[in-house]
Parts: sequence; C-alpha cells; structure tokens
Amino acid sequence: MTTEVSETVGPLRARYIDLLMKSILGIANRNVSDQDYKEKFEGLGRMGDNLSLAGWERLKNLRELVEIAIKSGIPGDFIETGVWKGGACILMRGVLAAYGITDRSVYVADSFKGVPAPDVAKYPGMQR
Repeated sequence: MTTEVSETVGPLRARYIDLLMKSILGIANRNVSDQDYKEKFEGLGRMGDNLSLAGWERLKNLRELVEIAIKSGIPGDFIETGVWKGGACILMRGVLAAYGITDRSVYVADSFKGVPAPDVAKYPGMQR
C-alpha cells in the first residue's frame, strides 16, 4: 500500500498545482471563450476573474523556483512584492501545501501607490 501511495503522490501533486494555476488565471472553467482563454493563458493583461496577469509560463517558472528551493533544501520564506490580486503568493502557498510544508511563510507586500520615486538628494546615482 505504501508503494502505491508514494507512486501516486507525484502525479496527484502535479495535477493539484496545475489546477491551482488554472484557477489563478481564471481558466479552470472552460466556459470562457477561446480568445479569453488564450489571452489569460498567455498573460496578455485581460482583467477579469483571474487572480494574476502573469500567464501560464510565468506562473510555471515561479512554481519551478519554489520546487527547486524545496527539493534543494534551501531554507527561508517567500514573498510577493508588488501585488495585484495575490496570484503569485497564492501559488507559492499552494505549492508549499502540496508538499506538506507548514514551517515556511509566504509574505505579501505592496505600496498601493506604485514604485516610489528615488530620493535623488540622498542617493544621486538613483536618477530615473
């Protein structure tokens, strides 16, 4: 029985994370038009019920980076800076949950004003 469970955990984990990514992009339900599905999948910036404008490839990259940190034993927490609806942090938390990791946190940070202008008087090399 243990062998069966361990052989199915990998594919089930992958399917869960794929479904989570599709949910974040608002494409888990195929009742969206083909054009809307394509735009959300590619991250072309259509707002709607999606929680991220990143698109599939960027979310896939984020997922892979979190998995590399887990599998390589790299310690530490995760953060999403510059948050729209929090899709990236939802994905990071979901990947951690899929691996059964409960001792790491996912932080969310946003200025709610965009990137502040640099203090040129204090840091002259920071001119835009």
